[in-house]
Amino acid sequence: MKIILCGILSLFLFGCAHHEIVPPDRVVDIDPKLLQHCDLLNSDVKVVSFNDVISEYAALTTKYGVCANKQADSVKLLKQFGNIK
Repeated sequence: MKIILCGILSLFLFGCAHHEIVPPDRVVDIDPKLLQHCDLLNSDVKVVSFNDVISEYAALTTKYGVCANKQADSVKLLKQFGNIK
């Protein structure tokens, strides 16, 4: 009886060891904007007056905000793929 039980147990262990765990296929919708690079900063900024400084600051702040939001969304997406909380 012990031999039969050991034989059955060894078959179960052998079957479990060779069973491949395949993750389920899931469809993921990714916003194409997340895969684009952030806009580059202007290298030829011409500041003549104080209004130019303010407008350039506003443009830089807008670019930074857009890029920061894109980066945060990308991090959330990567955490979802890796099942990281």
